[in-house]
Amino acid sequence: DSLRATLRTREQMIANLIGPQVTVMTLTSTMPTAPTARMFWDRQHKAWTFVAHHIPMPKAGRTYQMWLVTPTAKISAGTFMPSTDGEVMMQATYPMAKDSLAAVAVTDEPMGGSAQPTTPPIMLASR
Repeated sequence: DSLRATLRTREQMIANLIGPQVTVMTLTSTMPTAPTARMFWDRQHKAWTFVAHHIPMPKAGRTYQMWLVTPTAKISAGTFMPSTDGEVMMQATYPMAKDSLAAVAVTDEPMGGSAQPTTPPIMLASR
């Protein structure tokens, strides 16, 4: 049963990356390490998959926070830490009308995250 569940999870993740309703956004960075990142938005399943490479560890007591930016709000999509080799894969489910997303941003926030961004974006993709 656990193998079937794992396979279903992987199949859904692949669909969230390559399905016909997926929008791909490439984030640019202001970081000196020049990380690369993409956000895959599967509008049909309301699923978000963030994949990034070469992201440095934040300073002690800090974390990265993902934001879905609409014309009227900045919505937290959660916090994340890169692996020791700078890799990130983060998934979330959040319903959003297809025309309401203006940008996806990543900020450097205090551990635990913030209610609203407290720093300028270090990574950003505008739509």
